Amino acid sequence: MEAEKGIDFRISPNTSNCSSKSSCFRCKTEIIPHLEPMHCPNDTRVKNSSCLLCDGKCLELPELIEMKQNDKISHCRQDVTCCTISIMGILNNSCEGESYNCYSKDTHDLYKRPEGVPICVCSASNIAGNCTKPFSHQGECKCFKSSGIKLVDQDQMDECDNVSKDWKMCHTYMQEYNCLCERRTGIIDDIQPCQS
Repeated sequence: MEAEKGIDFRISPNTSNCSSKSSCFRCKTEIIPHLEPMHCPNDTRVKNSSCLLCDGKCLELPELIEMKQNDKISHCRQDVTCCTISIMGILNNSCEGESYNCYSKDTHDLYKRPEGVPICVCSASNIAGNCTKPFSHQGECKCFKSSGIKLVDQDQMDECDNVSKDWKMCHTYMQEYNCLCERRTGIIDDIQPCQS
């Protein structure tokens, strides 16, 4: 069947079995979902990164984090929120140039972090001390040799570098291949990691 309007109707994510080694290969990769941080408004009590004035006592960032993790910040007249700690941490460069953000409860649960404490999410290559490895899912990809032709339903799929945490299938390009990646649980031992 001929391609119409730039779509290759021979290749469908539901029916293609990737049996020809010269035109298709399978590989596995880690897909990092895009997790939207909360918007943190300015907190007028935060003047710098050294301390937060709490009922006349100067609380430093490590002390605030520890108290928030143990749910012991009760003697402050105003609530100390995740955003308060995030603003101080950004001023203090606690995340070494990476993002130090607050997220929804679900996202904090994914990272196994208390909801009231910001998460220092770094790029996969950053190994700084405070960094948390980006949350990822394992994806199994079928990569089809393609000279600029889209696959069936590709326009309705997310690109793999911009998926939500609930993604099921996405597409990406690897060199001259157009890849369809499906979310997998468990260990995929029988295929090699993708080469970008």
